[in-house]
Amino acid sequence: MKKYFSYDPEGIGFYFHETAEQARSFANAVISFYCAGDCDETVGRVCWGVIIESVQLSNADHVDVPDSDPDYSCNYKLMPVDNGVIGPKFSINAGLSTTPEHLANLCIDPEHLKKLTLFWPENNLIHQMALAQLSSLERITDLSAKLSRYSMSAGEADQRRCESRAVREALGFGRDADNVAPIDLRERIDEMKSIASNSSSTVYELPHLDDELIVILGRPNFMCSSLAEYLRLRGQEIKRKAEHEQAAVLYALLNLYLKYGSEWRFHCKEIFGPTNE
Repeated sequence: MKKYFSYDPEGIGFYFHETAEQARSFANAVISFYCAGDCDETVGRVCWGVIIESVQLSNADHVDVPDSDPDYSCNYKLMPVDNGVIGPKFSINAGLSTTPEHLANLCIDPEHLKKLTLFWPENNLIHQMALAQLSSLERITDLSAKLSRYSMSAGEADQRRCESRAVREALGFGRDADNVAPIDLRERIDEMKSIASNSSSTVYELPHLDDELIVILGRPNFMCSSLAEYLRLRGQEIKRKAEHEQAAVLYALLNLYLKYGSEWRFHCKEIFGPTNE
């Protein structure tokens, strides 16, 4: 049996050593650790000493039991430890909590784990387990920080949704249309930037009123209601009034004309054709 001990009140508790030098060195390491942090009354409970007595087997009497295997009667009692040191008897009130809750908290306490790696050598299982646990805790902390970037409250989610709808409407898309991707918004913004840049340096003039424009701009409102329904199916919100339906249809046809010129008729499916759903 090892003859010397050291005591760490908030860490591993009692630890036993072969020599007095080992016990004293361990106790000094514990003191240094506490003093490196918040030095409080805990450091005053650190100690080391000599084991005077331990529980030992005092006798083992053989008992013969008829028709059964032999039995033994064993007695244990405190016996002096042959440590070459003469000293008074003493008792120690450890005061160390060993409840499952306390031990579980120590297993996730980075400061305690660092202490274990300091006290135990690298070739010790406890040292390696403490290192692995520290690495796991650091990984959890890192992942938690990354996940926090994507989490938001219900209020924040509603605000983002309102902002998204406002941007869609401002760019000419349906506020709840399913066929609008972020790249569509980006392309529309770039297009508007390009138009704004060109318009700042040149005076914009309407195209010549040719036969194609007369067909588009002269379309009566009663011939626009069916085409307006196609625009609604593609997510565009249009009030059910003749003037609103006419304005939406003429605006769509005029965009086709500005994009394709006299070939605009062959591209009507782009805005009036069926959706991909």
